[in-house]
Amino acid sequence: NDADGCLDDREDNDDDNDGFSDIIDFCPLQEGNATRGGAKGCPDFDEDGWADLIDDFLQDDTQWSDGDDDGFGDNPLGNNPDDCIDVFGNSTQDRTGCIDSDGDGYSDPESVWGVSRGADAFKDEPSQWSDTDEDGFGDNFDGVNRDLCPDVKGTSTIDRPGCLDTDGDGYSDEDAFWGIALWDTLDVGPDEFPYDATQWRDTDGDLFGDNWGNPEWNESRQENWPGVFIEGAYSADMCPLEKPDGRFDDSVNYPGCLLDEPSSSDSSDSSSSKDSSGTDFITILGIAGGVLILILIGVAVVLSLKNPKSKKKNLPSGPKQLTDLPVRGEGESRAPQFSEDVIETDDSTKDENTVASWEELPGGDYLEPDEHGTIWFQANNGEHWYQNSDETWTKWLD
Repeated sequence: NDADGCLDDREDNDDDNDGFSDIIDFCPLQEGNATRGGAKGCPDFDEDGWADLIDDFLQDDTQWSDGDDDGFGDNPLGNNPDDCIDVFGNSTQDRTGCIDSDGDGYSDPESVWGVSRGADAFKDEPSQWSDTDEDGFGDNFDGVNRDLCPDVKGTSTIDRPGCLDTDGDGYSDEDAFWGIALWDTLDVGPDEFPYDATQWRDTDGDLFGDNWGNPEWNESRQENWPGVFIEGAYSADMCPLEKPDGRFDDSVNYPGCLLDEPSSSDSSDSSSSKDSSGTDFITILGIAGGVLILILIGVAVVLSLKNPKSKKKNLPSGPKQLTDLPVRGEGESRAPQFSEDVIETDDSTKDENTVASWEELPGGDYLEPDEHGTIWFQANNGEHWYQNSDETWTKWLD
């Protein structure tokens, strides 16, 4: 029906018979069921309401628009939604439709989407994208720069990348799964000197490292010998393929070498041998002196246990002056009469004034021995006691 006033009642007002009047039918001569987007009455293959001619996803009824033309739909509830609808992107793993520089499927990190949320930890390396321990080595075992200790942050780079390397020489520290014995089977292994950055291997097992730092050794080193020259190397082995037997070892002039006889000092000067002998004598003398000191200490401990002294508490700098003690005559050498010299009046007096050992003394403090060697004790109540030859104690009576 063209509504021109000429035989309108006989004319057809829906030429394509799709139910949309030719007046509103955007495709009046083509049957269709589209209802959205300004193309009513046009074909809509996926029947999502959007005509095929404007539907960016002809066979997906959950998506119809792709504003950045990256193949991911703008509908967040539809299939393959675009997480970055305004930016052309190709990521498919952590986010869809975002920038993925290396094309590994993981999007590049951004301020609102960092590595901790799943962004690519190696945005320019397609074989790596995750770094759990954040040490710069990737978790993908088949990728480049892989981490052989993915759960431990490490800096080793030679034997095992990404493992703990205490001294920073590139060789990882030994652990339960990576032992020294691997050197003999794999010709590679952990650091045998984990706290020395100049050494990592000891081929002959003599505790001297294969590397050397003395340039004078360069000409004597054979090509098939292990180790490399490292300036300032510690504990270097002059003979890395032989182990000293302890008889004539010379760790100064021939470190790590097996000697058949004592080394001479021809290579330096005659004084070095004397110095070495002197050093050995001093060492032996020092050991003997140490043993003697230990014996003396043991004797002192035994004596102290035999005659223990209580800890002094707030005493004056010197012993308290004893008063009313008998004055000894000039030249008199005996100490005051001990308990055996005192005339006892009766048993009750003896029991009261004499105790069997120091443990029965009242509270108080020891005084310094007098000029005759007699040990005195002052009780807290002012009484004075002295020790007898049989280690009993008697109260001094004025």
